[in-house]
Formats: sequence, C-alpha cells, structure tokens
Amino acid sequence: MKKGQPSYHPHLNIDQWRKIIKEAKELGVFFFLLAGGEPFLHPGILNLIKEFPGNFFLVFTNGVAVSKEHLAELKKLNNLAVILSLEGGKEETDSRRGRGVYKRVMETKAQLILGGTLTGVSVTITRKNFRYWMEEVNVDSLIAEGIHLGFLMEYIPSNKEEGETLSQEERAQFREKVLEYRQKKRIFLIHSPGDEEYAGGCVSAGRGFAHVTPKGFLTPCPVSSFSTHSLLGTPLKEALSSDFFRLIRESENLLEPEGSPCALFVHKEEVKKLAASVGATEAS
Repeated sequence: MKKGQPSYHPHLNIDQWRKIIKEAKELGVFFFLLAGGEPFLHPGILNLIKEFPGNFFLVFTNGVAVSKEHLAELKKLNNLAVILSLEGGKEETDSRRGRGVYKRVMETKAQLILGGTLTGVSVTITRKNFRYWMEEVNVDSLIAEGIHLGFLMEYIPSNKEEGETLSQEERAQFREKVLEYRQKKRIFLIHSPGDEEYAGGCVSAGRGFAHVTPKGFLTPCPVSSFSTHSLLGTPLKEALSSDFFRLIRESENLLEPEGSPCALFVHKEEVKKLAASVGATEAS
C-alpha cells in the first residue's frame, strides 16, 4: 500500500479537490491546469473555480461537453481560460478526435468568445499536422476569431510506435516557426518541449509543476504515472518533498529530453528503476 493511501480509492470529489487546491495555494501556487478526461463532466467544477478568485485556472476540454449552463456560468468568471483541443482544420481534427468534433468545437469556441471568456486552443503536434500550423494563414484565422492563447504540445508516443513523432529536422523547423510567430503574431504560444530549454530542462516533479491523478495520487507529470503518495492521506507539501520527487529534481540526466518531446519518457527505464528503489508504484 502506498504512503497515505486508504484501502478504497474512488475518484476525488469536489471537497477533496478543494483541500488540495487550498494546500497548493498556501505553498504559493497560482496556476492550476485542469485536464481530462473531461473537466466539464465533473459536477461543480465551475463553482470550485469560483471559490478561488485569487488563482487562475486553465481548463482543457474537447469542447463537446460544454453546455449552455456552463456557458452562462463562464460569463461570470474572470479567473479562468477555456482551452479547446484542436488538431487543425476539419480533416485533421475529425481524423484524430472523431467525426463531427471539429464542427462542435468551432461552435463552442464561438459561444465562449461571444460570452467574453478567455479562450485558447491546445494542439497535439504530430507529423500529420505540424505543417498545417506552420502555414501562417491558419494561425491568422484563429487570431481573427479571437484566439490569443495556444498550447502546442508535441506528440509523445505511448508505446514503441513513434510514427507520429516529429523527426529532429521537423522539430527544428517547427520550433523556428513558433519563434517567428512570437515576433509577428498577436498570440501567446506555449511550445513543449521547446520552451523547457528556458527552464533548464524538464520541469516535472515539482520543479515547475506536478500532476494529481483523478484518484488523488501525486505523480511527477501526466506521462510518468509512478507515485509514492496519495493526497487523500498526505499533505501536498509532504508529498512534494518525497524522496522520489527529490531524486528526479536532482538528476540532470533524467531532466534532459535528448531530442525527445519528454525527458521522463525517453528515460522511462531509469525512472522505473528509481521508482522501484523508493517504493513508488503505478498510480491506478
């Protein structure tokens, strides 16, 4: 059994999320990223955000589950941004996310912007769509519609199949274009892994962020699912100070991506050995 783990481990409820956010706030955390699954399927999510007006929340959504009731509540909030998953145009988005998704995302985007909600897009950059985003007309179109925030996250393979991963040459070309957009375009772009260079490598394990699973386990990041602590039984401060997180933070080798979109992914065998050495197991 993991440290601080109760025998039964259901998904966190709103009260438990509230406790974790309060503890994070006390540690000086300002930004919270809510991703899925699908956050808008969690009852009370917007009421929870309303309770923390001094913090800012980025809510990542596929755009399909945002209801009229959500849209009405979002108009009252000014401490969040809704980030819509978009792979490109209709062809790129529907081929990855399902037929008809692009149309529904576009409808949600229009309603969010009309209601005054800060709205952005999140793109999984693959070999199939990176050239789409290197065409300026497509970025200009988003800006004209009212999108001024974008997350460009390079694809991380979940197994040995790496056919969608950018080559080194393609990654260099895309990075150059992103830097060009920053000079020319009225849009704030976050590019991973390129921007991690400014932070001295991977920012997981509490160097810049940490990941809480739906059941409350604290893991270094969404890619690395090993955990030694459940936040249902352990204060966040204690969990962040765990030997597992400390050893990752102190390892220059583990934090070096070596040309990969993700440092902990490219060093997954080393992370696995490290996890075993401190008693960390896969967070279910």
